[in-house]
Amino acid sequence: MERLIAGGAAPTQATYGVLISAEAKAGRVAEAERWLHRMATAGHGAPNAISVNIVISAYAKRSKVDMAEALLRKMPTFGVQPDVMTYNAVLDACARAGEVERTEAWFRNMMAKGPKPNSVSLSFVLQACSNASDIERAESWLEALADASGPYAGVEANAICYNVVIHACAKAGEIDRAAGWIQRMADVNIKPTVNSYSSIIHRLAKTGDMDGAEAWFERMEEEGVEADAVSYNMMLCTCTKASDAPKALRLFKQMQDRGITPNTVCYNLVLNIYARRGDRSRVAACLEEMRRLWVPLDRVTYNTAMKTLVKSGDVEHAEALVQEMWEKGVRPDTYTYNALIAACSRRKDACAAERWFRCFRKDGLEPDAITYGSMVDAYVQAGMVPRAEQMLQEARDAGVAVSAGGYSVLVSAAAKAQDIHRAERWLVAMEESQLEVNSWVYNAVIGACARRGDIARAERWLARIGAGRAQADVASYSAVVHACAKAGDLLRAESWISEMEAAGVPANVVTYNSVINACARCGQSGKAERWFQRMQAGGIAPTLMTINSMIHACSKAGDLDKAERWLRAMRDHRLAPDSVSYCT
Repeated sequence: MERLIAGGAAPTQATYGVLISAEAKAGRVAEAERWLHRMATAGHGAPNAISVNIVISAYAKRSKVDMAEALLRKMPTFGVQPDVMTYNAVLDACARAGEVERTEAWFRNMMAKGPKPNSVSLSFVLQACSNASDIERAESWLEALADASGPYAGVEANAICYNVVIHACAKAGEIDRAAGWIQRMADVNIKPTVNSYSSIIHRLAKTGDMDGAEAWFERMEEEGVEADAVSYNMMLCTCTKASDAPKALRLFKQMQDRGITPNTVCYNLVLNIYARRGDRSRVAACLEEMRRLWVPLDRVTYNTAMKTLVKSGDVEHAEALVQEMWEKGVRPDTYTYNALIAACSRRKDACAAERWFRCFRKDGLEPDAITYGSMVDAYVQAGMVPRAEQMLQEARDAGVAVSAGGYSVLVSAAAKAQDIHRAERWLVAMEESQLEVNSWVYNAVIGACARRGDIARAERWLARIGAGRAQADVASYSAVVHACAKAGDLLRAESWISEMEAAGVPANVVTYNSVINACARCGQSGKAERWFQRMQAGGIAPTLMTINSMIHACSKAGDLDKAERWLRAMRDHRLAPDSVSYCT
């Protein structure tokens, strides 16, 4: 436009109008108003009411009441008089700002000086009352309009006006009051619309009153008012909240059978049902149907579909969905990338996870605790423990509180590799971060110490469980008993069994096998038999390892006859001897 004017051309009123409209729609309202003034002073023709109304409406959408009012008052200086649309735009601004008295004042001004207000004008007055949660005031306006000899004679309320009051009542939880206004509409020969009923259905759905919402939905149809996509959205949402997936799917089919095209929200609700079930084929069919019907796929759509793919570890299709998001201009969010990284982790594909982690950052997003946790898990699954440690340390340095799971996988990996120092370091880091450490994490370290035969170290960690919020379980004690047995320290093994029973933790087959093995190492066949009897008295069936340890105990004690009897006794316990049984 500047170049056009600089070139000596005289833009027409329509040209200015297009520019003013574009600026207003883009949210540059001050710039739009500047062009109004430029048009008025450039001698290219006065602005018309439409251009001014566009700017006032733009101020109204941003609740800039003062600016809207000021521009209305300036209109005569442009050589144009405000019309009913101008005043309605100002009323809209006041209503959005919740300024009831200001809205009412403009309405009364219209009644006194013109132009005469219409039903749209009235709807803004009612909306102002609704926004201010003043139901009584809104109702009083409708009551006043019913008086043919009153001050507002000639202004008629339409369905939109009644719907504003119905919505206000429903929003306040006053369903009976809202229902009363629906009846009043019928009494004055104004047919309730789908929005009249939807306000009540929405409120009931929001409060979890599924039966109530369904009853009003049925009543709406009985009254000859056809449900629309929004009404079905509300019912579908109610069903999904109540975990009634079958009813939600029936409603979705009913909607389609009636020729109502579901919108994005409807499809997202149904997609979520299929995603929870892990039904990949139906998720894929839903997506394809949306594409065929030109229903926009939004970020929720893609992320919901991603759930199913992540559960099955289908990285290829998950990546294809992200590619489609980029092509459609739908920006992936943190959930999208976290889902992809988690899928890569499940496939032990650390390289792919790392690639998506870089895309995550390139997209201007900041990794959160889930991101770092998934990356740590991906590296551990791929056997890249040092890289996993670097990632966890990066999270700590960034002040991101990674969950206990991120630390636990490192402790477990180090313990399995018998790298006790590394396992202990990360377990201590968990404690220092005040994360909840489960007994199995402690057990991983205790087990590593036990396998190495470091009884004192295993005992220290067992004692440390009790000092925290976790409780030692049968695996905790059994690991220490096993360590004692491995070292041939029978008395120490037995004392730990006494301690675990005193703590209310019953021994299991692993515990008994360990102590019987300790007896065998010491050649104490008599004690081994007593522990065996105690095991049976506790209702615990012996395993092949149990009997082999009994044979070993008898053999070491030089009692070959008893050892042979234990070999024959295997059949009584439905066990088959193995090479160890005979070699012993």
